[in-house]
Amino acid sequence: MDLAIFDVDGTLTRSNRVDNACFARACVEVIGAARIDTEWLTYTHVTDEGLSRQVFERQHGRAPTAAEITRLRERFMAFLEEAVRERPESCCEVPGAGAALARLRREAGWRVAIATGCWRASAELKLRAAEIALDDLPLASAEDALPRPGIVAHAIARAQTHYGHQRFERVVSIGDGVWDVHTAQHLELPMLGVCHDGRIERLRRHGVTHVLADFTNFEVLMEALAQAEVPGAPL
Repeated sequence: MDLAIFDVDGTLTRSNRVDNACFARACVEVIGAARIDTEWLTYTHVTDEGLSRQVFERQHGRAPTAAEITRLRERFMAFLEEAVRERPESCCEVPGAGAALARLRREAGWRVAIATGCWRASAELKLRAAEIALDDLPLASAEDALPRPGIVAHAIARAQTHYGHQRFERVVSIGDGVWDVHTAQHLELPMLGVCHDGRIERLRRHGVTHVLADFTNFEVLMEALAQAEVPGAPL
């Protein structure tokens, strides 16, 4: 039995832009930062929890309290809900994502899980907005671990419990970011890249062997899942 682990932002949903804007706005309002650097690769942990903590530490010179993180998360969610309600097109599915996810779940040899750097409520909101059914899929999020490899490890463990498999023969990570590449390398997982914004070469330069523009061709997806390799060294 094999396992496919999907990221959310930029992989299943076209939501990176609205997510970044709402997160930065919440940081400015709650943390008091005049400006937020949204070049996420400059941060240690590219997860909602990790980014929040580092932005706070850069601004105030100390770690945030749990209450301060909660306040930031609640404000971010309010901004995100408002933005998606007013501009539904800001959070839509990557073409074919919902149908591909549903069909993959019916494949005899595959199981599916979600691993996202988002806070869980944010991921669920964006999947609903994009009309992608989450149902009872095992999901790990920013609440589960600070670094992304920890989140993916939680997703694998939850999938093992959920599906009753102690060990999957093949686990493939599906993502769109350079941080997803680093996570796959760290965990030594094959990775399938998804890039719908024309930056396919960026992932290939970082060692990803197979990159799809979307999920509209299920046969191509299945072939890529079978052939994807652990990302190599950047070119």
